[in-house]
Amino acid sequence: EEERLAAEEAARKEAERLRLLEEERQRRIAAAVREKEEAEAKRQAEVDKSRARVEQLEAKKREMDLDEETMAEQLSLLEQAEDRRKQFWKDKEDFHKLRGKLQNAEENEKVIRRLKQEIMREKQDAYEH
Repeated sequence: EEERLAAEEAARKEAERLRLLEEERQRRIAAAVREKEEAEAKRQAEVDKSRARVEQLEAKKREMDLDEETMAEQLSLLEQAEDRRKQFWKDKEDFHKLRGKLQNAEENEKVIRRLKQEIMREKQDAYEH
C-alpha cells in the first residue's frame, strides 16, 4: 500500500512537474509570439515612416520642379521683355533718323519751290524785258 501511495504521489508530482513545464513552455511561446508581433509592428512603423518620408520628398521634388518651371518661364518672359525694350529703343532711334530725313526732305522741297519761283520770276522778268 505504501508503495502504491508512494507511486501515486510520485506520479502526481511528475504530472504536476509536466503541467508546470507545459505552462512554462506556453508562456515562452506566448512571449516569443508577442516579441515577434512587437518586432513586426515596429518594423511596419519604420516602413510606414520611411514611406511617408519618401512621399514627402517626392512632393517636395515635384514642388521644386514646378518652381524651376515657373522660374524658367519667368526668365523667358524677362528675356522677351528685354528684347522688346531693345527693339523699342532701336525703333525710336530709327524713327528720329527718319523724322530728321523727312524734315531735311521738306526743307529741300521748300528750297526747290523757292528756287523754282525765283527761276520763274527771272524768266518772267527776262520775258518782260
